[in-house]
Amino acid sequence: MRRFPSSYLAATELVPMFRHMLELCRVRPEETVLLYADTHMNPHYPAAFMGAALELGAEAYQITVSSVVPERDTGPIANAWRNADIVIDMVSTLAHAYSMLNAAAFEAGTRVLRVGQPLDVLMRLFPDPVVRARTEAGARLLEAAETLRVTSAAGTDFTVRKKGGVTLPLYGIADEPARWDHWGCGLVACGPDETSAEGVLVLDVNDVILRMGRYVTEPVRITLREGRIVNFEGGADALLLKDWFGWYGEDDAYRMAHIGWGCDHRADWNRLVAHTLEPAVQDNESFYGNMQVAFGSNTALFNGKNRTRAHMDFPCRHCTIYLDDLKIVERGQFLIDELK
Repeated sequence: MRRFPSSYLAATELVPMFRHMLELCRVRPEETVLLYADTHMNPHYPAAFMGAALELGAEAYQITVSSVVPERDTGPIANAWRNADIVIDMVSTLAHAYSMLNAAAFEAGTRVLRVGQPLDVLMRLFPDPVVRARTEAGARLLEAAETLRVTSAAGTDFTVRKKGGVTLPLYGIADEPARWDHWGCGLVACGPDETSAEGVLVLDVNDVILRMGRYVTEPVRITLREGRIVNFEGGADALLLKDWFGWYGEDDAYRMAHIGWGCDHRADWNRLVAHTLEPAVQDNESFYGNMQVAFGSNTALFNGKNRTRAHMDFPCRHCTIYLDDLKIVERGQFLIDELK
């Protein structure tokens, strides 16, 4: 269940921090700021962003869409995204990075900042220059590589081709034309060749099945062939995943979407289990030294070929990562100084 403050005055407490974020995103006087919301998100966020944008002399307005009616990514709303200088995307949809509204924005040079995490995460993972430097250094290494290999003591050993795929340093600031970022992000990711993944991914105990908000309780062995999942082996978690992927009835649901690693030393791996707080996922995605791999949709942000309603992320700890023959992470610890 989502938990928001009941007092309408709560938005006033957020304005200074939200203004700082807009300043980092280089919002200037007379720019147009589109606040994109839905009926299930924190109502204090757009109010605070409105106040922050007005303080900076920008023109701000809000569009609120239904959370239960399928989103239309063409027509007037897409035009609004194209015509804005920056979109603050606050909808409650978990995988909104793959909405084609983002593609419309990128074509026009619009900046997009995703704001989808609870307040404690926004505060703890506010953009940090050290984290940004790590992500940019990692992206340079990843961009130059042709292959990425992941191994682990639990039995993971798979390789993907990434040459030519989109590589992104994500550090929580949308500060350049056509740039997308997510407040709370501190990670590097790329969209690999969707037909290239070969080998075995083992989700070990305490790894995360993100879309289910669940820590793995016993190992799950996932076999990868020609870029897609072909088999799940294990106990209850394996059965849950088999049913989850099968529910969509879409071949692209099983294809690898993106892969990378976390860079933020402030991220809290245990935040997912904080049931007294509003649910959050960004800590696991950004966790320092993790490996994150995802399957399903990868359009828009990664300009990928997977068109499906499904998207599942697996943040995994204690993995070893190679770029071509260069080992950059060993059992969750960075080996290269500029990544540490």
